[in-house]
Amino acid sequence: MTVPVLLLWIVAGVAVMIVFDCLLMSVLWRLKKGRFDTARNDQGSFKMRTDFGAFTIDGAAQVVRVKTAEEEGEMAFGEIECLDFSFRTERAALNEWINGLDLWDLWGRYEDLTQWYQISMVTAEGKVPIFEVGQYLPREPLMGRVFDYQAGLLSRLGLYHDVEERAHEVLRQLQEAFASAGHPITLTPKWVKEKASREAPDS
Repeated sequence: MTVPVLLLWIVAGVAVMIVFDCLLMSVLWRLKKGRFDTARNDQGSFKMRTDFGAFTIDGAAQVVRVKTAEEEGEMAFGEIECLDFSFRTERAALNEWINGLDLWDLWGRYEDLTQWYQISMVTAEGKVPIFEVGQYLPREPLMGRVFDYQAGLLSRLGLYHDVEERAHEVLRQLQEAFASAGHPITLTPKWVKEKASREAPDS
């Protein structure tokens, strides 16, 4: 085998490895849960289906109707104090194994994670989850730029969607839906805003 042919085979082999790795990451990076299907969106009414069930923001009745696998009911707008936008992580042991275990994975700071964003309605009785979405987060030293390059390439091909952007997009849609229904809602509890208003210096 001549040197040019050998080099051609080496280049082809490296290219195949790069393509395979990108395709593997596109699978590992797929969003988990993340369902948010709009069934109705007109003046004063917004209905969506998520992984938690069906929710209808009814501006005419000033209620949110909730239908899950366990229960069905409604709550008045006045019962909803605010929206909660939370973040958590959990170890992604399976994805870490699929992506290739190495010595770095024995260090806690380099354990691969799944990052989760959740949006809930906050009431006096607790939180009512509406939406949740997660995504694999590989953590390998010296690989940050490689992961960024892969994510950028896959994003242009429509094979990668950023979990944080998706969560904020849904949050925006929910806030717009509540505002259209005549009940603007924020992430700040009412009591915090009332306290700030009481403690504000007189102008």
